[in-house]
Amino acid sequence: MIPLACHEFDGSHRGLRHTLGEMTTVCGKCGALHFLEERAASSSCANPQFTLCYAQGKVTLPPLAPPPEPFRRLLTGKETNAKDFRQHIRSYNSALAFTSVGANLDTSVAQPSNYTYRLCNELYHRMGSLLPQPGKARKFAQLYIGDPHAKLDGRMGNFGGLNRDTMQSLQTMLHACNPYAIIYQTATERLQGGVIELSLRLVNDRRTNLQCYNAPIVDEVGALMVGGDVDEVDARNIVVRSTNGYFQRISPLHSAYTPLHYVLLFPDGRNKWHDSIPLNGFQWDGSMFIQDDENTIGGKRGSARVTMLQFYAYMLQHRVNQEWILRAGRLLQQFIVDAYACTEQNHLKFIHENQRQLHCDLYNGLQDALNAGDILGNDVGQKMILPSSFQGGERAMGQLY
Repeated sequence: MIPLACHEFDGSHRGLRHTLGEMTTVCGKCGALHFLEERAASSSCANPQFTLCYAQGKVTLPPLAPPPEPFRRLLTGKETNAKDFRQHIRSYNSALAFTSVGANLDTSVAQPSNYTYRLCNELYHRMGSLLPQPGKARKFAQLYIGDPHAKLDGRMGNFGGLNRDTMQSLQTMLHACNPYAIIYQTATERLQGGVIELSLRLVNDRRTNLQCYNAPIVDEVGALMVGGDVDEVDARNIVVRSTNGYFQRISPLHSAYTPLHYVLLFPDGRNKWHDSIPLNGFQWDGSMFIQDDENTIGGKRGSARVTMLQFYAYMLQHRVNQEWILRAGRLLQQFIVDAYACTEQNHLKFIHENQRQLHCDLYNGLQDALNAGDILGNDVGQKMILPSSFQGGERAMGQLY
């Protein structure tokens, strides 16, 4: 029997209402809530199985830690200041973030009654020096250096119209639980002690014991180094100098990429993706993946790591007592767009670096030129070929339609 939603619309179904019912079916593997119709085609209504939330049993991540106060109250409260906070949650997060976002926002679809966060082209995060240039105001991470009252004044000056008491309470919360805020406070003490040249290295934290429920400590996320001569051989780490006058881009592959900007969604620095998170049945020993069970089935092309897409797909599911991140409103929308952009950029980077393995040399040059009508070959050159597995690409669209 063809489902009603798949019938061709001819007007005869006018008045009929198609509904998925309530989202109350619990995944037996990871606890995510689903509509019953989201089950795998091979499973039954009596014993539904789902694949999107935990990648067919390959992915298991620790639950989100409960949000600290006063953030929890501001997310769920009915007071005036709580409603105002949720209305301007993106501004509060930006005021407290360590990094800024570079993006070309598309406001053509924005409507007052329907908030939309849409961007074109590339999205990236940037971080400046520990201290601003002479005569310049402090922004973002630079506001974690100095006196608490000066930090609050700086944030209120950069983002007008926000509630000062709310900002102060959130600032106090982050200084108490955020490992990056704590290490910046240590930098403040060093600078006040007379140190002139100071550098901060933010380590690419690739701990694989994600089942550990403890938040990372300061020594695991960063280190302060006195002096300007810093070894930067390991490009996976972020080195922030006292004053250098330029912004550096943060790689989406760095474990601090997400918690450095979305400080309200990840106040304790936990639940971050990196490229050494093993799938179920594998372990990372610091240099390679080790298979625990010979019957374990890995990912695509024999991969043993959790992909960026699998990580975000698992984390953004609705689970009982873990749904607070879904209450973040406009900040959640921005985070989802950011996560999608990172996933696509990472996918394109892989395709670019593996053109030969994907046999894209078979498509380069003459065949594509002939298909495009360029029979003279004057414009034939080396291009990055998107395989049919890349959703939205020309070959994928041609294969589907």
